[in-house]
Order: sequence, then C-alpha cells, then structure tokens
Amino acid sequence: MWVGGLDGGVFVVIKKPEIQEQDVYLAEIYYLSGDLAYKGLMRLFPAGAVDFDSSKKESYEGWDGDTLYLSNNRHLKVHLKVNE
Repeated sequence: MWVGGLDGGVFVVIKKPEIQEQDVYLAEIYYLSGDLAYKGLMRLFPAGAVDFDSSKKESYEGWDGDTLYLSNNRHLKVHLKVNE
C-alpha cells in the first residue's frame, strides 16, 4: 500500500510472521521507482500496541529510512535487515 502524499512516499508491505515475537513484523518498503528501500524485521513501539492493524492504510503516516511512523504515536523501527 502507498504511504505518503502527492509529494512523495513509499510502498509498504507489512506481515506478521507467526514465529516472531509479538511486536516484531516483517517489512518490505519500496520507493516509487520500485527499488527496494528496506527489507527485514521491524519492532513495534510502544511494545504491546495490540490495536495496530497492518492491513489498514490509516495505520501509516510516513517513512524516514529507519522508522515507519504509525498513527496514535506508534512506530515500527528497523530491527534486523534480511540479506538478499
């Protein structure tokens, strides 16, 4: 899904791996060009924010290169990059 506005943004794919800790998600983030910006694990802050729904566009606000900002003062922070 697109995260951003008319002036820029990224495409985001977030999945919840079953084998990871509660607050860890697998993320793929792509630039508008289709180039990969980040692929790897991200940790949700604050911990235990169970109301985060990765499938809803309104859950996302922006990406700064290592943090994916979410609604309600939450964010996903780069946790561990996946080697390609």
